[in-house]
Amino acid sequence: MFDRIRMKKELNRNSHINRALAVECRIQLLEWLIEPDRHFRDRVKRHRQIRFVAESDIEQKWNVTRSTARKHIHLLKAANLIQVDRLQKTNWIKRNHRGIAVAQAAGHIYIR
Repeated sequence: MFDRIRMKKELNRNSHINRALAVECRIQLLEWLIEPDRHFRDRVKRHRQIRFVAESDIEQKWNVTRSTARKHIHLLKAANLIQVDRLQKTNWIKRNHRGIAVAQAAGHIYIR
């Protein structure tokens, strides 16, 4: 019984990762978040050597509407590849290195 539950969780996690990495712009965002200072010069928030990027800056860089950007960000967050923190009225995004390491170990993703 526990094996079936564990397999079901693993399949669910894999489907989230596959969905999140199905579109090139989401992979591109993960690559941009490696060096956010270089790709998002306007507003990069620093907190203890962790760099966050504002959701609005991602919208502008992708040149898409807010709802489209939020859908992409939601899929990456559901796959545990990014972390979203809300501060006042702004969503701040950063890479989730643990989630990316899990995806790399499973053979889903091949970025730094």
